[in-house]
Amino acid sequence: MIASPARAPAPAATPGVGAAGALRARPARGRFGFTIIELALAATIAAVILAVALGLFGALDRTDRRLEARMEEAMGVARTRQILLDLFNGLVMSDLPQPATIMATPETPPAPESAVTRPPPRFLLTPDPELPGFQRLELVVDPAAAPADPRLALVRAEPVSSETTGVIVRAARGVLALRPTPPDADDLAAGRNPAGLTLYWQPMPAVQVSPDGTSAVLSTAAAPPIPILSGIARWQWQVFKSRQKLGAHEAAWERELPAYIMLKFETVGGTYADWMFEVDWTVGPEVVAPDLGAAAAEDAEGDGAPGADPEGRRPRGRDEP
Repeated sequence: MIASPARAPAPAATPGVGAAGALRARPARGRFGFTIIELALAATIAAVILAVALGLFGALDRTDRRLEARMEEAMGVARTRQILLDLFNGLVMSDLPQPATIMATPETPPAPESAVTRPPPRFLLTPDPELPGFQRLELVVDPAAAPADPRLALVRAEPVSSETTGVIVRAARGVLALRPTPPDADDLAAGRNPAGLTLYWQPMPAVQVSPDGTSAVLSTAAAPPIPILSGIARWQWQVFKSRQKLGAHEAAWERELPAYIMLKFETVGGTYADWMFEVDWTVGPEVVAPDLGAAAAEDAEGDGAPGADPEGRRPRGRDEP
């Protein structure tokens, strides 16, 4: 009897392997969400991006506000130049007789001026007693050349009558003066004082000169000052007369006017200007008495001095520079 060969023992079962040799998949644990480190890193990156974006938007907003302020300042400076140009081209000088002067010679001493009473000045540049270190400029101009509103360069004004005397005012007297800038609503809300000074045109009562040479200030209703330019840091007037630059000057007749008027100023925003103005004038009374009649009033307003052009201007030779 032949013995059957011994069978080898069956291999031990391997974990995860079936009887047919197929692998059984081990169930894996699922991952839903992020770890704390990942969340912290994402939050940090988002915060950095948000901070950069907010800083960029803030810088753009500040730049836009600065550009807007510069544009408003440039428009105000241009408007101021036009207003001053109209004022200096619309001066009204005295039509009273001028004193005769005699040239002095070695044999003849200087002769005094005739006994003609000097009228009130029509052009007066003096230090400002209310604001030390600055000047005030008083002018008598045609009413059409006087500024009436800061948004309008010129507003033509008709002749008006004084409340007390009834005389017709044919010229506008006013003064260019600097005053501290009043705070606006934003300044009051922020509790701060506005920077710089403001240039005003302050209308003044007319001055009536009687035939005997005496003058009287007409009592008219006080007009509010008209703001022209704000934010002024430095302001200096100079006139060129007799080959000299002067910081104070007075003129009643056209022959006493300066050849040029110079202005240097700087704003708190950094705008600097150096202007020179020529002057032009008419000759006529500041006020007209009611007994002169309409024809005399029109003649005093429009005809000007003998030899003047139809607009009343009299040619004047300028000083040699």
